Amino acid sequence: LVPAEAETYLANHSITPESLREAAGLSADACSPIDDVRGSARYRKQMVRNLSARALAKVWKNLN
Repeated sequence: LVPAEAETYLANHSITPESLREAAGLSADACSPIDDVRGSARYRKQMVRNLSARALAKVWKNLN
């Protein structure tokens, strides 16, 4: 699920590797993970960024 900020950003910018990274960053900024024994909030936020970037890149690749 892409947050509204990332969706709006992508709707208003050309799709490039840089814009996909920016949208992934916006996705990470929109989440509020917690710290617990399975992972820190910082780690979880980075995982959201990485997984969002991969998913967006894969979708873009499949559309072309």
